[in-house]
This record gives sequence, structure tokens and C-alpha cells, in this order.
Amino acid sequence: MTMYLFFACVTLPGLAGILLALNFRDSAYRVYELLMNRSPVSPGFGFSPLIIRITGAILGVSLIVQVIARL
Repeated sequence: MTMYLFFACVTLPGLAGILLALNFRDSAYRVYELLMNRSPVSPGFGFSPLIIRITGAILGVSLIVQVIARL
């Protein structure tokens, strides 16, 4: 049971990170606009949808690798 829970808790954010990196349904720009319009602090210089996509790719790949290493 715990293995399935681990698999779900790591695979779902990993998949979300990969989809964010691939800009599925314009998600990187939607996250960027959400943070720019509703964040209590203003994001600094260099913050862009590209940075969000790169972060999503790194997060997604690292989580998927973690699942593969655990299997």
C-alpha cells in the first residue's frame, strides 16, 4: 500500500512538471500571470515563463527518475 502511495505522490507532481515544461495548454504563461497578478510580493528581475518551464522540467525529470530508481 505504501508503495502505491509513494508512486502516486511522486509521479503526479513529476507529470505536472513535465507538462509545465512542455507548456501544455499554455500553462507556463498562466502560472506566470497568476504569480504576477496575485502574489503578495513582486517577482524579481529575470522571472519569466521560460524560468517556470525550466523549473518544471527539472522538477519533473528529478521526480520521474526518483520513481524509476525506487522500482
